[in-house]
Amino acid sequence: MRAPVPDAPSDEHFLLSGGLYQYLEYCPKYGCIAVELTRSGSLVHAYPYRPDQFESHQTVSLPYEEVFFKFTENMKPWGMTRLPDGDLIVVFLQWNTFPFAGGIARVRPDGSVAWFRHDYSHHWPRLLPDGNIVVPAMRIGGSHLSVPMPHGYSIDLECDGKIEEDIVRILNPQGKVLQEISVLDALLRSPYRGLLSDTPPCDPLHLNYVVPVTKGIEALYPDVSPDDFVVSLRNLSAFAILGRHDHRLKHLFTGTFLRQHSVQPLGQSATMLIFDNHGGDWKSGPSRFIAYDLVTHTERTLLHNPEKGGARFSDEAGNISVSPDLKRAIVTYSLSGRAYEVRLADGKILTAFNNLHDLRTVPAAGERRNHALAWFCLFTALYVH
Repeated sequence: MRAPVPDAPSDEHFLLSGGLYQYLEYCPKYGCIAVELTRSGSLVHAYPYRPDQFESHQTVSLPYEEVFFKFTENMKPWGMTRLPDGDLIVVFLQWNTFPFAGGIARVRPDGSVAWFRHDYSHHWPRLLPDGNIVVPAMRIGGSHLSVPMPHGYSIDLECDGKIEEDIVRILNPQGKVLQEISVLDALLRSPYRGLLSDTPPCDPLHLNYVVPVTKGIEALYPDVSPDDFVVSLRNLSAFAILGRHDHRLKHLFTGTFLRQHSVQPLGQSATMLIFDNHGGDWKSGPSRFIAYDLVTHTERTLLHNPEKGGARFSDEAGNISVSPDLKRAIVTYSLSGRAYEVRLADGKILTAFNNLHDLRTVPAAGERRNHALAWFCLFTALYVH
């Protein structure tokens, strides 16, 4: 990381996600599931990764289609957030299994697992103002979905496997489910259901982010309530407002952004920040960091991508964390293993994070040990204090 940033709070730290064989200098057995660092790069706290604990602390275990599954090899820490007491809420994805949604856990500072729900939760969790947790999740449906349209027409989705039905799940810090809302059902009841005519039939929405609406959004739409959510729908290249109590898909927004992630309002405003994975702006290139104005429906690029395939490109994933003072944001280019702290006023890069690790002590690295260093995906980089 670079030198301290002028005017940044001195007690401002960063929480970076890890995983198997990452940060072995702090967690020598399996690596760290996450680390908290100062702006200068000094360690504040390391959360050891203890994959042996998850299976034994399962409170929910849903069926998966898997071959030779191992928690140490197939379970990947993905999204996370920190509770006020220092515990982490960690969401996992599973590789080489169906579905990909690995579940959600509460992890203590010593790496021990308080509870683990192997329950199809996925992507990034968010803390709600009341202290509960909202997270994207899914149910597994059948292989056929018929979408009714006017005058007797229909759109038929035929999946050669099983359809992933995305839901919004709300849990308390003890891991108890308080509410579930089907985003797919909400879309089917909305005027926007025609968008399903051009989407992958097995994964029609790919919900990847859920965040509460703001006062700025409420002021624009009389039908929006304070408890409603903004949901990011990757496979529709859209985000929408979902009613928490009436389960309605109230408004849907598109633009030049494509297969986006981490859609969220800036503070209490009506400005949405978006990690645009594949946007078609010729000047900016894909994997842009953009602001979308809900009043004018215009886009502004906050951080350009100089070239596809370069350091600032992520075909999938990608996350944004906004600083408490709303002046900066950490933009995570997950698949490239890099993140950048950006000043929102002018797009200046203030801090760079590189998820590069030494493999020389890892027996499973094989020939890669000869190269000593390896890039790992970086799924989460957050401001914490």
